[in-house]
Amino acid sequence: MRVLILVLVIPFAARAAGEGEIRNYIFSISRLYESLDYELALNRIQLARQLPRGTDEEVTLSLYEGIILCEMGKQEPGATAFRAALFLRPDAKLPVLVAPKVKALFDSVRKHVKSEMDSLGAPREKEFPPNKTDPVQKNPSAPAPTGPAERQQVDAPPKGAATAESIDAEPQQKEQQREAKRRETERDELKKKRRAELDTSMCQPVVWSNCELLMQRLRFLQEAFLGTAPPSRDLPIKELNRIGQEIRAARTGEELKEAAHALDFWEQQHLPQ
Repeated sequence: MRVLILVLVIPFAARAAGEGEIRNYIFSISRLYESLDYELALNRIQLARQLPRGTDEEVTLSLYEGIILCEMGKQEPGATAFRAALFLRPDAKLPVLVAPKVKALFDSVRKHVKSEMDSLGAPREKEFPPNKTDPVQKNPSAPAPTGPAERQQVDAPPKGAATAESIDAEPQQKEQQREAKRRETERDELKKKRRAELDTSMCQPVVWSNCELLMQRLRFLQEAFLGTAPPSRDLPIKELNRIGQEIRAARTGEELKEAAHALDFWEQQHLPQ
């Protein structure tokens, strides 16, 4: 009996562990996306696809892949990723608020996928067969029909009239659009700030080559740190940015050595072997 219980329990335990691991990957991908670490996020997506996963997880991975590729300016591969997700879940929604241009591409891909599925004869959700009731009599003196379909036509609002639901939905849609634009502006500003912080062209000419090497090492350490999905990253990243400013401001070999020692100390604190 004990052996039978173990045989039944182990597969469920393994499945639960696998689901927890894939969720951790998706959480890490979300964090990396928010911090604009697109290359690392794409790498996490490929690693996550090596794990056992269900349809919902695969859809989420494909959606994140499409969003990130679009943010990197790779519209065609991004559309391909969206297409893969929508063929699995035609009603799938983006997991995060995105820029209007990304949302427009996603909606366009959804329309194309829907058209392809319709042409292949795939069943659509909430599609009812056409009403086959007898045609309405054209005699004006005849009594008005009282069947269910006709009552629905009588009760339906005039074409183009706004319903209470649509009126209530308009403020929410406008708020979502404003939020998407705000997030897009914040992401653009963060991109500019990130490029400025790690720009080697701001190194002093007299020590430019050594400064560039140190900045390359700093970028590598930053990517390695963010790849660990730390619970708190603001303070370590601020320290790393401060060291980057010292590296770019250095005008002598001694000043570069001091900045290199600070980088060594940061690595020992936040990336222990």
